[in-house]
Amino acid sequence: MYDLWYWFIFLFRYAANSLLAYQFAKAFLSPKLKGRAASFLCVFSLTTIQLAAYFPFVFFYRNRFDIILYVLMHLLGLILTLRLFFKGSWSRTLFCAFTICGGRELMVSVIHVFDYCFMLTLWDMAVVFFEESFPEYYAAHREQIFMWFDIADSILAVTVYIVIYNTYLRLIKKSFENKTADFSRYENMLLILPFISSVCISVMTKMMNQYVSTTYGEFFEKVSGGEYFVIMEEYFLSSFWILMSDICLMLTNVAYIKIFQRLADYNSEREKTRMLESQVRQTEKEVKEVQDIYTDIRGLRHDMKNSLESISLYIQRKYGDDRELSNYLGAMTNTVNRLDFSQNTGNGITDIILAQKTAEAAKRGITLTHSFSFPQKRTVDAYHIGIILNNALQNAVEACENEEEKEIYLCSYSRGSLYFIKCQNTFTGQLDIDKNSGLPLTKKKNRSAHGIGLSNIKRCAEKYKGDMDFSAENGEFTLTVMLHT
Repeated sequence: MYDLWYWFIFLFRYAANSLLAYQFAKAFLSPKLKGRAASFLCVFSLTTIQLAAYFPFVFFYRNRFDIILYVLMHLLGLILTLRLFFKGSWSRTLFCAFTICGGRELMVSVIHVFDYCFMLTLWDMAVVFFEESFPEYYAAHREQIFMWFDIADSILAVTVYIVIYNTYLRLIKKSFENKTADFSRYENMLLILPFISSVCISVMTKMMNQYVSTTYGEFFEKVSGGEYFVIMEEYFLSSFWILMSDICLMLTNVAYIKIFQRLADYNSEREKTRMLESQVRQTEKEVKEVQDIYTDIRGLRHDMKNSLESISLYIQRKYGDDRELSNYLGAMTNTVNRLDFSQNTGNGITDIILAQKTAEAAKRGITLTHSFSFPQKRTVDAYHIGIILNNALQNAVEACENEEEKEIYLCSYSRGSLYFIKCQNTFTGQLDIDKNSGLPLTKKKNRSAHGIGLSNIKRCAEKYKGDMDFSAENGEFTLTVMLHT
């Protein structure tokens, strides 16, 4: 009976441990196989790995240094199982493996101290009370009482273990917000190192605990009376500090994840700011060049158009109606007419941007119409409007590529001192919103280099004490930018 209960509790703890590990890994890695059968197979494999590492340690234990081999076997098996059942980078796999293994070893240490220093004391007090209150029943059923006390102690210890371990992993998952973000090699090293330290410290703690237990256990047989209780008090005190060290280490790991998350967010924002500043500087440089070119082109077009008309009249008077020359001059006139930007927004920069985006959209089979005009109050710089239009129209063109109806509409209007830019495009998909920024996530693979268009638009709007809003409904994505002029 006792052996059956022992093995049931033992296997239940390992299965629960594997289930918690699977749930944790699934938050950071993508399962290769879907469905309950695949999940069960992964949990079963994780349980088998733990048992494969545990039994050699139990049956062939020589000294406390075998603990290192046991932990290494469990860690290696855990890494291989995660690589077999999940897709993801090696850095994330190692992070999950060391977090799971380190947390497990810390929990074992905590429960060991909790069980041997606190629970056994309570059970001893209960046994004394039972012996004094029911002496005859205690004498007749002493072995059964101890057996059930031991079973109850094991159930309570496993329950506390599962609750604390689950809370620990949940806190780490909750603190780690950007679970799919790509980090640099340096950031990955910073992320993994504390959990490697947790594994090492937990192994050292277990070895110390094993040494203390063995040494005191041998000495308990040689002492009696008051000396025994002096030894026990020293053992309790050392175990208490081990318990406090484990708890502080767990809390430190959770706090470290929060600090790392803030550091990653700061680096991401700094990179976006750097890219925006670079884009602004480049745009400022090009604004003056484009304005000069735009003025020259309009003047050149006017002069060439007049010149071609004069040449055409001269040829007709001198040579008559020459069809070949007329066709040639007509082709030249059409070429010159292309220099006339049909977009007339009131600013050369926005004229060129709209002409360029209209041509780009037409090549992709997208209809782009607009009723856009540059704000009459010149308090808004042209390059900021250019950044807004460029990013808004580029996002709209890319979003329309996979749609059946490909339409984009751009407009602007003023309400008092407020100037609005609205860009609408057909969109039947679903937006994935970033929890940190509140902006849609890009569908491109390289998220660090792309997906900052809306962020740049928002920054430009905030520069003029404005804001940006977006919505996706009724098969249409609408972006609205408000500026104070």
